[in-house]
Amino acid sequence: MTLNQLRYFCAAAQCGTFSRAAEQIHISQPSLCVAIRNLEKELGVALFRTNCRGAVLTDAGRLLLQDAQGILQQVDAAAAHMRQYAQRTGAEIRLAYTAAVARNIPRLLRDFAADGGAGCCICSDEMPSDQIACGLREGRFD
Repeated sequence: MTLNQLRYFCAAAQCGTFSRAAEQIHISQPSLCVAIRNLEKELGVALFRTNCRGAVLTDAGRLLLQDAQGILQQVDAAAAHMRQYAQRTGAEIRLAYTAAVARNIPRLLRDFAADGGAGCCICSDEMPSDQIACGLREGRFD
C-alpha cells in the first residue's frame, strides 16, 4: 500500500466517481482505477461498488477511509513539522524509510525543498522497519 494509492482512494471516496477524482488529483482515470484495483488486490477486499451514479464505498471501503484519512493527516503533519524544523538556520533532518516508500522519497524531498526547506541538510537512508524503530528509540532519526 502506497501513499499515492491512499490519496487516490480518498479522492475517489470523496468525489463519488473515479472520473471526478482523477480530474481533481490531476491523473488519468485509468491510472486511478488501476491503483485502486491494485490496492483492492493487496488488501483482499472490494473497496467500491459501482452503480449508475458512480462509485459507492463498501463496508471495507468505509473502514479503510477512516484509517487512510488519519494516515494522510499524519503524513501532512510530519511534512509541516519538517518544514518548520528546516526554517532553523543550518537545520539537519535525519530521515529513514523502508523500501516500500523509497520511490516516493525523491519527489517528497523536491517538494520539501520547494516549500522552504532548501537550506536544510537532509541525511536519509533506506533500511528495514526494525532498524528504523531502533533508530527512533535511540534518537538517531527525526
